[in-house]
Amino acid sequence: MTAAGYIDKYGPAERYNLLKFAAELPCPALFTYGTKELASGGIPFAGMPEALKSLLHPECRFIELIEGADHVYTGVADQLAARIAAWLSDNSFV
Repeated sequence: MTAAGYIDKYGPAERYNLLKFAAELPCPALFTYGTKELASGGIPFAGMPEALKSLLHPECRFIELIEGADHVYTGVADQLAARIAAWLSDNSFV
């Protein structure tokens, strides 16, 4: 990450702060996080699922934790794909 990118993400304006935009989503959304990612991801992921749960309407937004997954889902991509497929089949996108 460049210095400018770091400032954009974590600086005073936090231009890419997911929490600023998540509650405004006009359609169902699936958020996935790996348990390894949350355990070792540091400040960027600290408390993210809980923060999202507090912002999002439970009938419209979904948060899934993928056991043993790191930030890029190393070795567990099949679990991620299965969760996404299940979520897509369980939701109506009219």
